Amino acid sequence: LRCSTTRITALIQAVLALHLASSDR
Repeated sequence: LRCSTTRITALIQAVLALHLASSDR
């Protein structure tokens, strides 16, 4: 479960970063 949570968190962070980058445009 820990690994899954860490993976999901990393995924969310990556998506958020991409979203912010897109919004910056």
